[in-house]
Amino acid sequence: MHPIRRGSLCLFVASCEEKNIQNLVDSRPRLLNLGAKMKTKLLSALLIAAMCTMCATPASAVDDLDMVGDVLVVRPACFVATIVGSAIFIISLPVAASSRSIRKAAHTFVVRPARATFTRPLGDLEDLEH
Repeated sequence: MHPIRRGSLCLFVASCEEKNIQNLVDSRPRLLNLGAKMKTKLLSALLIAAMCTMCATPASAVDDLDMVGDVLVVRPACFVATIVGSAIFIISLPVAASSRSIRKAAHTFVVRPARATFTRPLGDLEDLEH
């Protein structure tokens, strides 16, 4: 065994630190390149999924559009109508009680909007007309 000189040990440690720093700097472009590859794969998968949905028949495309409109517009509007209808029902309760039409008022203001929100099949907009 050779004795380690203090000066050579410092040079060795400095050399190792320099190599580690250089490895970190060199690995950064590889990580960025990996991120770019992941973005490319994700974009490719989304494009393939979009192309597969374009193969749908026009009738199902209309159904799909009805479903999207139902989820994004009609259901939230029916939910708000249920809440507002409940408030109107509570306000109209004394008048409905005096005219003995509580059941009809409850059905009109609460039950119909609640059914349209929670029990109607998704995309079935014809039930809203009744």
